[in-house]
Amino acid sequence: MPQMEPLVSVIMPVYRAEHYLQQCIDSICAQTYSQLEILLIDDGSTDSSGEICDANAKKDPRIKVIHKEHGGVSRARNEGLDVAKGEYISFVDADDSLHSRFIENLVGICLKNDCDIAQCDYLSTAKSSLKLSLNPQYYIKLLNSGQAIHQLCSANDSSRYAVVWNKIYKRELFESIRYPLNRIHEDESIIYLLFWQANKIAVTNQYLYYYLRHTESIMGKPFSVKRLDVLEALKERSIFLKENGLCGEEVDTLKTMLYLIDKYCPFLKNDVEQKDIHNKLSREREKIIRQIPDALKKSGGRSLSDEQMRRTYSYPSASRIVLYGAGNWGQQYYRWICDNHHGTVVGWVDNRWYAFRDTGYPVQPIDALLRMEFDYVLIAIESETVQKEVLDNLVFWGIPKEKVLLPSAE
Repeated sequence: MPQMEPLVSVIMPVYRAEHYLQQCIDSICAQTYSQLEILLIDDGSTDSSGEICDANAKKDPRIKVIHKEHGGVSRARNEGLDVAKGEYISFVDADDSLHSRFIENLVGICLKNDCDIAQCDYLSTAKSSLKLSLNPQYYIKLLNSGQAIHQLCSANDSSRYAVVWNKIYKRELFESIRYPLNRIHEDESIIYLLFWQANKIAVTNQYLYYYLRHTESIMGKPFSVKRLDVLEALKERSIFLKENGLCGEEVDTLKTMLYLIDKYCPFLKNDVEQKDIHNKLSREREKIIRQIPDALKKSGGRSLSDEQMRRTYSYPSASRIVLYGAGNWGQQYYRWICDNHHGTVVGWVDNRWYAFRDTGYPVQPIDALLRMEFDYVLIAIESETVQKEVLDNLVFWGIPKEKVLLPSAE
């Protein structure tokens, strides 16, 4: 007798998401994995979101709607956790969407590898973005709790680990864990605790979650002092790491706090109403600096030598170039090409394109690359592992391998 598929509870807080909600619900209902309990937590929406939830519940018996007074995403997720019946838990934001095999693939990975958490990669999209095809060539990496926390705190791709919605979890991980109330960046407050509780975590590089960036989302709005909630979450994490002997990860967390303080202080410096907060952050900054050993205070990736740059540029000087990657190496390559007039940058893509909107760099979502006319794509990423992932995806999406350039080795 075939084994029954385990029930998966999909928890989705809903608040004033009427423009995006139906697409999100459709992507959940269309999952190739059918054993779902879909919990739509209407968090006191003042638009038509509640009605959209109710209408969908009438069409699909797997959907259950909970209407409540507005209390924020953390309270909504907690209410979903309190009533969830699934053996596994997954979270979806109401303005995002899922690949049709999101649940099937992650449950399959959990069952095959006896994991407590399975994590996929995600694509950051704009409203006009294409849904890129799923590359069948992928890896699965198995981590223990300490290794997962190291990736969260120290890896170049830590954002994959920091969010809760690109994963599924065994429900028992949440027996003693709930979201803190009245915070944004709530994921940062619990994800390290979930990793710590897990015996084994599986990570795949398949893009199975589509994360929509738009101006109406919390993170798409202009700076607010609520953004500083992340510092409290990171401070709690650094204390936890110190208590559990993860000293390297503690230092990396403190360095992240320094980076964010330096990023946010300019927004507060000239605001009379926020002067006290600015002064408090300045004092916190000095305290953190004293906690970090001198040898570890330098951060950032390696710089590319001029010779490395020249060896990479084996293409004709009149070539049209698309840069893939806008981090440390991407910015170095961009400046070098512009300064030396060796080719023309006709496009620049990165999965965190939204983080560069205020920098003046013309970075776009990854799918924009498929609408560009170019001679070469230059993968401007330091990690050789990520370079290979990107190369495999580009070839699968129809870009000839001979049109892809990799950074020259030292």
